[in-house]
Amino acid sequence: TLPIQIVPLLGGAVYSAINATFTGWDYMDRYFDAISLPPKLQRVEVFGEDRSDCLALLHPATYDSDNDYARFGFMCGFMESLPIVGWVLFPVTNAVAAALFACDIEKSGGPVAL
Repeated sequence: TLPIQIVPLLGGAVYSAINATFTGWDYMDRYFDAISLPPKLQRVEVFGEDRSDCLALLHPATYDSDNDYARFGFMCGFMESLPIVGWVLFPVTNAVAAALFACDIEKSGGPVAL
């Protein structure tokens, strides 16, 4: 999906939409490691059920707008795809956003998969 980013802004939005859930999962990986959540339960938390990564690419629920990880990943990916400031400023702010997202998860009782 990387060649899609050649088109300014629109390409970044399409790239972010396709990879949203996986980007959100990637940013939350430190949180999952900190609470020692095994990979199988991570997939349940992110996708709603235990799906392999290959099957998740084709499943509609991966791209559902009700998926918190997809919404979070879309914003992270899109902000980082912005020209000039995206790759300089937003990785830091996205890491802070991931920490705040982890706080929200903990405040609501922890991951659903547990």
